[in-house]
Amino acid sequence: MVYTGITDHARLRLMQRSRLPLHVLTDMLDKREYVDLGSKPGILKEHLLIYSRLDERWYVLIRDITSGSIVTVLPENYHDSSFIKIKESDKQSAYDLANKGRGSRSEFISINLCFNDFDGYRYSKKIYSIPVSQVDLSQESFLKSKFIKLLKRKIRKNIARGLSFDDKTIGLVIHLSS
Repeated sequence: MVYTGITDHARLRLMQRSRLPLHVLTDMLDKREYVDLGSKPGILKEHLLIYSRLDERWYVLIRDITSGSIVTVLPENYHDSSFIKIKESDKQSAYDLANKGRGSRSEFISINLCFNDFDGYRYSKKIYSIPVSQVDLSQESFLKSKFIKLLKRKIRKNIARGLSFDDKTIGLVIHLSS
């Protein structure tokens, strides 16, 4: 099971620099839809290249190797001027990863569980996914459905792997993906 940690700073930079929603970014990371650009010796940070189809731009995510959390999001030009210029072959690979299988897959409603750990890092994990074709409700009705209420109740009753959650540390993110 993969948990993608995103620091508050990285979340802020993502909102400032991209239209890419946080859940899409975490899905890309969980699916390994990035190119590892490596890291500098002695610095425990790795650089990951992604392509945002929404922005039609490349971004470099800086990930702390010890915690696995994304600490910032850099636009391509900032990375090129501050670090090493990104190779065209790496950009093409990131583009291909972001676009692989698009159009051939059906749309899904995905439910992500978001929570903070004891150190304050925010994590997101996809816990349920259902094809849109199997949902016979509008989005608004689905969000108010018995299924969602039951899911929230189970999470609050600590069913989620024995972890303890309260309303301040837990959130459900529901999104449509293709």
